[in-house]
This record gives sequence, structure tokens and C-alpha cells, in this order.
Amino acid sequence: MSGSETDDPTMDTESATEEELAEFVKQSSTRTAVLTQLVSGPATPGEIAEDRSVTIDGNTASTSSTSTSSAESAAEQLQERGLVELLETDELRVFSLTALGESVLFSLNQQDEV
Repeated sequence: MSGSETDDPTMDTESATEEELAEFVKQSSTRTAVLTQLVSGPATPGEIAEDRSVTIDGNTASTSSTSTSSAESAAEQLQERGLVELLETDELRVFSLTALGESVLFSLNQQDEV
């Protein structure tokens, strides 16, 4: 499958397999970081952009920084595929991991892709 096919925003989320979703996530370090960040709880795009440190096997490593707009764009892409949900409160856009998002992230962790 070419990169353009998995980046297609019209991917049918109803029929996309967990494997296809995992492939979509791992094609972008920002999408991977957004999912990983949301494991600790809901966050705004700004909070996601500020904290791109990831803990793997007890070791914390900082990943490259990202802009708030990049984090928000990645979160919206994940939302379109049902991996995160948008929780809007008055003036804040807060993203939260869905059960499907947790499952895909777990699968990536099992494959040592995160």
C-alpha cells in the first residue's frame, strides 16, 4: 500500500482494520506522539505540543518538538479515524483517547513501533 493511500482522509473508518489504523499512525511521528501523550489523559493541542517526551521501558526520551497546529492537525486526523475524540468545553478543544485508539497503541507497543 502506498503512503498516499494510507494518508487518504476518506479512508473508511468503519471498515479499516486495526492493522491499517496502526500503519496510518506509525507513518507520522506526530500522530504517534499524540496517541502516546493521550494515554495519560485528555489534553489540548498546546499541552500535547509542549510535552513530547515518551517513556519506554522506564526510560524517558524527549522527541522533537512540534507546533500546536501540528499537534491539532494530527489529533484531528486521528479523530477522523475514531482513535481519539474531541471534548469541547467553552473555549477549549480537548482530545481524549478512545478504546480503539488504546487498542491500536497497544498493538504498536507490542510490535515495538512506539
